[in-house]
Amino acid sequence: VLSETRVVVVPPLGGGAECPALTRSSLCNLEPCSEVECEFSEWTIAGQCSTSCGLGQLPERRYAIKPCGTESESRMVPCNLKQCPEDKDCELGPWSDPYCTKRCGGGTWARNRTVLQEPQGRGAPCAGTEAWGSPCNTQPCPTDCQVGKWIDVAPCSVTCGEGVTKQQREIVVRPDYEGRQCPELERTRSCFADKPCPGDCVVSPWTMSPCSKSCGGGVKTFKRFVTVEGPNCPQLEKTEPCNEESCDIICEVSEWTNGDCSASCGGGVMRQTRSIVTPPAGKGAACPPVSRTGVTCNTFGCPVDCAVGEWTDSPTSYAQSLGEEPCAAPCGASLTKLQTRLVVREPALGGKSCPPLSQIANCDLPPCVSECRVSSWVRF
Repeated sequence: VLSETRVVVVPPLGGGAECPALTRSSLCNLEPCSEVECEFSEWTIAGQCSTSCGLGQLPERRYAIKPCGTESESRMVPCNLKQCPEDKDCELGPWSDPYCTKRCGGGTWARNRTVLQEPQGRGAPCAGTEAWGSPCNTQPCPTDCQVGKWIDVAPCSVTCGEGVTKQQREIVVRPDYEGRQCPELERTRSCFADKPCPGDCVVSPWTMSPCSKSCGGGVKTFKRFVTVEGPNCPQLEKTEPCNEESCDIICEVSEWTNGDCSASCGGGVMRQTRSIVTPPAGKGAACPPVSRTGVTCNTFGCPVDCAVGEWTDSPTSYAQSLGEEPCAAPCGASLTKLQTRLVVREPALGGKSCPPLSQIANCDLPPCVSECRVSSWVRF
């Protein structure tokens, strides 16, 4: 049974004719049913969207579960409805002050700059963030004096107990270009004969501590202890220089410290600074720049409020049935019209949400006398 209904478009006014029946029923689908009805599976994705952004097409396919005259059906559905990013060219900050890559021995003048805006869409790529120039600091690096190990050059001055001996060492590398000068090359030090003198104090052999520095001039300590009490006890503790060769210290700098950003959101620039923690020494690498400008900051997006267009009249149900524009009738005080407006910009990042997009407004028509008018029949 097919049931149909219709609605009153214009009610009777001023003694007009009453409305006819608004519902009716009739027989339908009188042909006999087939033994097996066609049945398909659910639609499944059969490929990838044709675009990465903007309106694209996504293939879908479903398969016959019961005989349908075909094994499968295909269709294309919309996909990737997100808006494509605006084409933006790469933006670069200003060049840093020139700096030499080495303190001596031949370096190169260099400059660098930071990327303020990465390219988007089909925007131009970044041209480069580093530039190299002419040689700099070509003067030779200072050469520090280097000496060999101490060698005894005279026998011990005594045949028993403790005496003195003479030691020397040779220059291996002579200083040059204001390098560190050579330390002493000759000294005297205590020595022991093969046996102690009769009745004298007897001490243990020297024990030596590690050098206090690995380079740059340290001190090692020697100690010994009395094993047999007696007169003429020798010195029990002494120090000697050690690891006198210069250290090659690479410059060390602190982490960058941020300055004030030029924008609170949407991408700004700022200046960064850092300090020298350990200055370079010897042949250690020179310090890198301690300041830079044009560093991007606060790159997160700013809140975007919703924006809507102007109100426009939309056809109502009675106007559609009559093929008329809203409020086109010459009279009818109770008539209304539907007004809509479109979203011009969606809200984002916590911006204000959209106001209502539809409303019912009066047609502002005078009252009139008319017979009842109904719409076309609609199945339900």
